[in-house]
Amino acid sequence: MMLRSTISRFCKDDTGAALPFVGVVSIALIGATGFGIDAARMMLLQSSLQRSIDAGALSTVARLDTKTIETQLRKFTVANFNDGQIGATLESLTWTISSDNKTLTVNATASAPATLMKILGVQTISVSAESVIERSTSGLELALVLDNTGSTVGAPLTSLKAAANTLVEILYGLQTVAENLYVGMVPFSQSVNGGNAHTDWLKSGSLAALDWGTTTSWGGCFEAQSRADDMSDTVPSDKPITPYYWPDGSNNDWISISKDGTKNYAKGLGSALGPNKNCPAAVTRMTPEKAKVVSAIASMKAVGNTHINFGAVWGWRMLSPKWRGLWGGDMTTYKLPLD
Repeated sequence: MMLRSTISRFCKDDTGAALPFVGVVSIALIGATGFGIDAARMMLLQSSLQRSIDAGALSTVARLDTKTIETQLRKFTVANFNDGQIGATLESLTWTISSDNKTLTVNATASAPATLMKILGVQTISVSAESVIERSTSGLELALVLDNTGSTVGAPLTSLKAAANTLVEILYGLQTVAENLYVGMVPFSQSVNGGNAHTDWLKSGSLAALDWGTTTSWGGCFEAQSRADDMSDTVPSDKPITPYYWPDGSNNDWISISKDGTKNYAKGLGSALGPNKNCPAAVTRMTPEKAKVVSAIASMKAVGNTHINFGAVWGWRMLSPKWRGLWGGDMTTYKLPLD
């Protein structure tokens, strides 16, 4: 009877019955809290990873060079990702380039240690991201107006050439002939050399009126125009131009007179001596061909004084639709400049 009574009391006793319930609920609450915390961390990690590969892709897409893309992409992605703000690790970073060389696709994964989710056996949180960048082909006409004056001789001109080549590499990438990209160059000093083929741009009779001697001819440079015309894109048929000419003198002695009165003209005349003294390298008409631009950069030389107005106005004229059909070469082939 005593045993039966003891068992009966045990079954009816509810002391401590809440403890199992509290334990079960506590585990659920901890799990839910841990999930919330780690879910927030996962969202932060996802955002950091996406932002980082977007930055990396944008820094790389302008120049899709398979030789350097891996280094460039990783450099910018890692710099922007750091540790994802939560002690994360960049696990993988891969890229592909489309067959037409216009689209860059970047994929990446990252992971970070879990926090309270470890209680439920989840040790890490992982995310992935993708960035797809397409290069625009809407078109660009660019005239590089570059200071070639005597003060740039040596290191300054070397640096200018290096910077210009870097820009060309960015614009063209691996393309030898770009689609809807046209680049021209206007080197300037105290004049601009439009090319000696453009005698039709000159004032009538102006070339014949000058003594060019027997060892050289007009080099293609122009004199400044009137103030109004020197600040406009007026075409030569409306305002003909005077050819650049440096006469013989004490600081440019290229003509000697024999005892019998015969003129003798020095040989080897060019930008250092003669009627074309300080005439810079000729302009390069806008072209889609990378090699022509690179060659023009290499041919630049430091001569003369700085007349910025020459560079500015002739750069404008190269880009002005009023001059379409006047420049010749690729600009005629592609009907440049465009409207």
